[in-house]
Amino acid sequence: MEFERIVTGFAFLEGPRVDEAGTLYFSDVMLGGAHMRAADGTIGTVVRERKWIGGLALNHDGGIICSGHGGLCYAHPKSGQSRSLLAAIGETPINAVNDIQPDGRGGLYFGTYDGAGLLAGRTPEPGALHRLDPDGRVTTLRNGIPMSNGLGLSPDGKRLYHSRTFEGLFVYSLGRDGEIESERQLAEFRDSDGLAVDAEEHIWVCHCRSGEIRRYRPDGAVERAITAPARDVLSLTFGGDDLRDLYVVTAYEGAGDESLGAPMSRTGAVYKTRSPVAGLPLARTRFHF
Repeated sequence: MEFERIVTGFAFLEGPRVDEAGTLYFSDVMLGGAHMRAADGTIGTVVRERKWIGGLALNHDGGIICSGHGGLCYAHPKSGQSRSLLAAIGETPINAVNDIQPDGRGGLYFGTYDGAGLLAGRTPEPGALHRLDPDGRVTTLRNGIPMSNGLGLSPDGKRLYHSRTFEGLFVYSLGRDGEIESERQLAEFRDSDGLAVDAEEHIWVCHCRSGEIRRYRPDGAVERAITAPARDVLSLTFGGDDLRDLYVVTAYEGAGDESLGAPMSRTGAVYKTRSPVAGLPLARTRFHF
């Protein structure tokens, strides 16, 4: 697969999402902000300064939902409106939210993590997987997750795939109400990051230290391994009229080193290629403001 670099000059890119007009949204975890690339190549910023945005979702009104430090927020690229969506679960403030995934019912799945501990070089406190409904109700689905990462639903919405960094790839069977009925580990590895599910229910996982994108069968076997355009590959998403445009985001060179000692630089980028298989259309969330 041949990759074309279409965005550069950032540090630690995450959360790629593409709308029907071909606008690509992405975040910079370290330098901050949620940004956009229009179909004509123009770069803009939707949210400034917000740090640790690991996931984005498209809302029904043209706005976007951002994860990050302190929870979830909403922003609209045209109106400039921005506000907090979720800052605490019960009485407990949220440290950070990483990847998020629309649930097909107007809400979303999201994973919390100990961002402060991770950046300080400490073993992070365990996080959890939750679901947020459009009415604001939060359901905690799984506790004790060291680092929650990429999320993706199966084509029929009955299974949720979850990339859990330091552990591997998991799948949850979902009930009619979106609750988890059972879980199974499909593959074990320590460098799993973002993921996307395609129309054949294969799971594309970014391996952020080996520089590979692996396509896993639903049983956990590797169907193919693709050399990523940069070693520190973090996340990916499908787009385009036929959902065969594959967008891949990366971090600055050396960001994935065990020591985290590489100096931060603006070498993170967005790449685009063509996939032999179509991806799945992502549902929009339906939060009202």
